[in-house]
Amino acid sequence: MSRSNTHPEFPSLPAGSRERPPPDNGADLIHLINDANTLEAVRDYLISALQRISEGENQVGDDPQQKIKSGEALLASLGAAGLVPDQQQMIGKTAALVYIISARLMAPRITPESHNEAALQYAMTLCQIGEESQLELCRGRVALLAEGVLRLAKHLRRVDLIIEPLYRLALRAFPRGCFSGAHWVVLEACLLVRQYEPAKRIMLEIFTDLRYASPTYLDVLTFYHHAGLICAALKEYARAAEFFSVAVCTPTAAASAIQYACVKRAILCELIASGKPLVFPAYISGNITRNIERHAPDYLALAKAYEAADWAAVLNARSTKAFSDDNNLGLVDQVIASIPRRRLIKATNIYSKLTLSELATKIGLTGEDGTSRAGQLFAELCAAGDVHGEVTGDPPVVTFYEESGDPGPKHLVEQIETANLMASWLESHLDLSSKRLAGSKYYLRKQATAMQVSGGKGKGKAGGLWDTDAAEEADSEKTRRMRGPGGNYSDMGY
Repeated sequence: MSRSNTHPEFPSLPAGSRERPPPDNGADLIHLINDANTLEAVRDYLISALQRISEGENQVGDDPQQKIKSGEALLASLGAAGLVPDQQQMIGKTAALVYIISARLMAPRITPESHNEAALQYAMTLCQIGEESQLELCRGRVALLAEGVLRLAKHLRRVDLIIEPLYRLALRAFPRGCFSGAHWVVLEACLLVRQYEPAKRIMLEIFTDLRYASPTYLDVLTFYHHAGLICAALKEYARAAEFFSVAVCTPTAAASAIQYACVKRAILCELIASGKPLVFPAYISGNITRNIERHAPDYLALAKAYEAADWAAVLNARSTKAFSDDNNLGLVDQVIASIPRRRLIKATNIYSKLTLSELATKIGLTGEDGTSRAGQLFAELCAAGDVHGEVTGDPPVVTFYEESGDPGPKHLVEQIETANLMASWLESHLDLSSKRLAGSKYYLRKQATAMQVSGGKGKGKAGGLWDTDAAEEADSEKTRRMRGPGGNYSDMGY
């Protein structure tokens, strides 16, 4: 049975119950929470009231921001452990606790009374046993709860304790394929303690819904930035470059600092993975491409030197201050360490046979262990399918072969099979979405209008459709103009 069918549908409360102003004091708020004993009451009034409090409605203050602070302070003033002392009650009052605990943990001031080991344990318990239906109903607030738990764990230096509870929270609070702000929190916790298994499971998810849980623009950028860092830590550099590129190509009207950080790291990861400068997709925002040279000149110079096989310039890059200032020195070291690998791959296009010692000299591996290191590197590249050949004789001789018809290493074959399954799933999802669109009244009205106007002078059918879109956008521009990142439609590239 799906989660949405766990509870039967309840009739809505009378309209007047929703129009009542939310409580403005702790006593009334506690009374409201204690009265919400059914999922119907939680869904139809309690969550609405809590959300309105968090937005500052009926709260003290001279301006909206002050009212919001007053609302959050009211929520934080309730002692969660005293209000709900045992786990059984905690399950029934999950929604209220999500708002209360998130307000306490995200309070501007960190105090011993609200930020201690007991508070962390209580919050982790809620993440693990909170009722799924209530978590999903207040899904917009769950991300703030996750962020508050991470903040407290970092303050107490106990991030290792929260990874599994946060992962379970993200798994239980949101449907499959639904992206939320809680996902990047899990990835950041994994990065801090270098425990990547839960993060790897989240990164395999295909997110097809970016609206349901109301994630912010920064949530999306942070998730893909952290995913790129995790892949780089796992030495999956090609995948890391892909994640960084997604963050860079996210539609924007004004590029953010995190996007330029992703640009720099994507360039380095692409060099390690393919040995070539990164080429961003055509739909990347012009606001970013116009400023890459200004924000990342040293990275572009390194990529140019690497492509030209100017190994001396690549080796000197380690002393460039920009790389250490950007905390990218580790990736630069990996770029330098990849030079012998890249030189060996190029050698296969020039030579058909070399002694192992000659190969070591040509790829720059000198010293007493240079020959053995060259043999190890050759074996690794053969196992990865990057080169084909064998080592025979004494002294050892390396013979390079043309690419064979062998499908390649088992792990590569498995990756291809996984990619094919993913493509099939996405195709079926796209087909289902297309069918839903065909039954949309709004879409059908729009198409009917387009057909009526498509016969205008000098207009083809396609021209009429796009003219209708432009007219509708112009008519509603004043009332629903987008603000901030993504507000400039010309940057979206679609």
